Amino acid sequence: MGQLLDTIVEVLRSLGENIPLAEVTNDDISSQVCLAEKQFGKVSKDLLLRGNKSSTANQIAVMQAYYTLVNLAYVARPKLYPYFIARWAQYCLKHQVSCVYTPAVYVVFAAVLCKDISSEHTRVGHRIGKLGLSLLQQYDTSMTLLPSVHLIYYGHVGILFEPLQACIDMHRRACEIGLKVGDTSIAALHQQFLIVRQLYAGTNLLALKKELEHEIKVTDHYYDGYPVLVMKLHSYYKTVLLLIGTETLSSLELYDEDGKEVYDKQPAYVMSRIITLTFLGHYERVKHIIKRWELAKGENESKAMISYRGIYLCFYRVLAATGLARSRKLKSTNENATRIKEKSIIQSIDAVQKAAELSEWNFRNKASLLLAEKYSLSLKNVDAERQYNDAIEQSKASSFVHEEGLASELAGAHYERLGKFNSALVLFQRAENCYEAWGSTVKSQQMQEKCLELSRS
Repeated sequence: MGQLLDTIVEVLRSLGENIPLAEVTNDDISSQVCLAEKQFGKVSKDLLLRGNKSSTANQIAVMQAYYTLVNLAYVARPKLYPYFIARWAQYCLKHQVSCVYTPAVYVVFAAVLCKDISSEHTRVGHRIGKLGLSLLQQYDTSMTLLPSVHLIYYGHVGILFEPLQACIDMHRRACEIGLKVGDTSIAALHQQFLIVRQLYAGTNLLALKKELEHEIKVTDHYYDGYPVLVMKLHSYYKTVLLLIGTETLSSLELYDEDGKEVYDKQPAYVMSRIITLTFLGHYERVKHIIKRWELAKGENESKAMISYRGIYLCFYRVLAATGLARSRKLKSTNENATRIKEKSIIQSIDAVQKAAELSEWNFRNKASLLLAEKYSLSLKNVDAERQYNDAIEQSKASSFVHEEGLASELAGAHYERLGKFNSALVLFQRAENCYEAWGSTVKSQQMQEKCLELSRS
């Protein structure tokens, strides 16, 4: 694949684009991305949508070559991926090229700007990405490129701003179109997003189990040649069974069939395990997986983690930390260690709050729940109870029934610790109903037992 990438670079050079193959520094990448963003800012929305209707054959050939180069670089030269995208965007804007590949460059550049939600460029990225979707309707009449464009937009841009359930629907549509036009590799990626994000959204587990059984059954027909997808579908199926309660968690859950720890796996695989272990209350394992996975990915990956996936990682990291602190009643005598722990928690909460500014629908409930846990640990009970209530109601408003159950459960535990057993009972009952609606028998039974215990006290 690397040799093919080098060939495409030579093609671009023959078409007048001087693309370096030598090592590009991080400063070079940042400079090119910044330059492309400034170019977008100088062009009106109308011109961005209209472009130059008389683009030449040579210009369209350059756009096609860049499209191929970016797709190859994602796998073969990931460090150069944003550099190539920025150069592609600069070419498109400089020559005002309008063709079938224009929506793709808008959307992939939008994804580069949305890589880190802590930056001020995220909203700009969303605006550019939306323009790309608008252009897609003009140029991709055969819908050949729709699956790949939607994969980038709803996978890395829309997820930060638009309701999660709407993104799931678009992944489903793009997957179906990908299969119809014969783009099975992109359809397979949409299928992975579709499953994992249904876990994020709290889709009914029994319905998700049924969907996974169907997908596993038809995978050989639709996705022949993609054994990785088959493996992942089986892994997600096990995750769903664990959350339902028809399969038990063993000490081997931190390992795959080859004995490798799960932090060695793909991010979606890791996140599905983290979600499962958090809801089942195995906070030590959650902490272990997050720590080892970040170490395995290296410093650069960790710094780039405040993407959509990083938001969820921060969410579950804080839940694990507060759960462990409460269960162990941790009181460190080392002031520096205590400060580091507090700083880590505060930074994670800040990241989720930042995400909530981009999408209240997707993230406000999570930010409120983390604040509630923090206040509860600090014995700021009035503030904690206000935030617990907001987390519960916002989860309900966003149709995240699993997180409504989790917020109710943690709020019930808070009131129980204060000796307010009637309030705790009401909240545990609500959690039981939510977990039952989610399809998690194991969690609803836990809440039943908790309610029975409180009613006897």
